[in-house]
Amino acid sequence: MNPYRYTCPSRSITNAVAAAQTSVIDKDRILVKVILMSKVTSKLQVSVPKSLAERYGIQPGDDVQWEAAGEIIRVIPPRRAVPERTRDERLEIFDQATRRQAQRQTRREVSTSSERGWSRDELYDRSAVAD
Repeated sequence: MNPYRYTCPSRSITNAVAAAQTSVIDKDRILVKVILMSKVTSKLQVSVPKSLAERYGIQPGDDVQWEAAGEIIRVIPPRRAVPERTRDERLEIFDQATRRQAQRQTRREVSTSSERGWSRDELYDRSAVAD
């Protein structure tokens, strides 16, 4: 028997319903959630769990970025913080990518069937292969 299996009490319900209410508790998942929880102090300070600080290289004195994302808050470590680009900078990057793509497309040489020596119809014509 799995030591981490929890079964709800059956209180005069059939065995089939009781079996449907059985759930498996994943010990590791619960421990991770407990270990990674932090409390907010009266000064609205939050401690970063040691395992996360080590994993992401957060040191005392580092500035982390807080970002609202709908119903959650993202905490971005210092090395992952990307400076916001202005509208003009983003447009310039887009224009550069557009020019590179245009250069790639002009380099491609499209040959006609007369230059290749075969046509698309000949390629897919199965009767021509049987010769």
